[in-house]
Amino acid sequence: MRNKSFIFEAALLVLSSSLCLSCGIDNAFSQGDFLSKGSSSSIATASPWEGRWRYVEHKQVVGDLKIENCSHEKCFFRMSTIHGMHTCDAEGEITLNGNTASYLSVFYLDEEDDKNILKISMVLNEEVGVINISANDNAQRYLCGMRGVFTGKYENARTPVYYETGFDCKKASKTVTETTICTTEKLAKANMEIFRNYPSVKTKKWFLKRDNCGGDEECLWQFYTNSLKEAYEKETNGPFDLYGYFSSKRESVVYPTDLVLMDDYLRRSMGKEDYEAFTVSLSDVSLKECEGCFFALYGVPGLYTIDESVFLMDEEGIWLAFVSSCQKWEGKVAVYTQKDKKYILPQGIKEWVERQKKFHTEGVVFKNFR
Repeated sequence: MRNKSFIFEAALLVLSSSLCLSCGIDNAFSQGDFLSKGSSSSIATASPWEGRWRYVEHKQVVGDLKIENCSHEKCFFRMSTIHGMHTCDAEGEITLNGNTASYLSVFYLDEEDDKNILKISMVLNEEVGVINISANDNAQRYLCGMRGVFTGKYENARTPVYYETGFDCKKASKTVTETTICTTEKLAKANMEIFRNYPSVKTKKWFLKRDNCGGDEECLWQFYTNSLKEAYEKETNGPFDLYGYFSSKRESVVYPTDLVLMDDYLRRSMGKEDYEAFTVSLSDVSLKECEGCFFALYGVPGLYTIDESVFLMDEEGIWLAFVSSCQKWEGKVAVYTQKDKKYILPQGIKEWVERQKKFHTEGVVFKNFR
């Protein structure tokens, strides 16, 4: 008798070991790691289903779907997603029916169990280049780690990724500068912040100066950061101050990375590896009441105490602490402070750190913002 073994008629179940996507580690699945399998009767004209599709439903989840070797009735697919330390993996044949496709598999817990059906459904929107995937509970349970996610929207990898900018990125007459802004996340974010908070800045002279950068990302980034600082100084009639800038837009802030200049400060002062270890936790948020300050707790659903962080900023300074599934921080609690406030923690930060020490026994590592 087989005890607790799974038999899949057309699926490959892979449970991977712990991975941290946002810690400088490349995706577990590369552009060339898919096997070419499936029916030998592939048609000469490529099916609209064929190609590589990237997961875009949740920013904390990185995923890839490849569909190939399509006939009129079937295609071969392989899907992999990673959410924190949890993965989902499957491959097999899907049956086509117009703009829908389905994948069915049968599994047993043991020989005496009745058969159970594992089902994945796909709907193709060819016009916008999107596949939406849904699945029954059995598929979610047996194709994924505990908190793995694979259902939701996948975009065709050939489709350019356009970020929200405040102008139409899909218009045919974009300039080189506009194209660069549309396809560069931090530039799109900066343009959107100016569009929302300082619209009067956008004069004819401003556009001419911006467009002089052409497609040079560094030139455009310098232009936008200077524009934001100058707009703040003009609004407040005083020199730029990071706390004042952050506080003036506090009501619109959910994550400290929402404001371009704060995000830039954290990136530069923490370094790439620690910044990414912190931002992997920016999923669920709990904003705390805090007079004269901004205080928020963050974490990945199902992974609290594994990928979790806290951020507090007031006129005295910035405090940021996190725990991360990244190997560098395994078992440790990271605390970032200003140099002159290394061991002076606000009560909210102190309580959070003490709670995390119960789960992370290798201690607290204090680091200074650069």
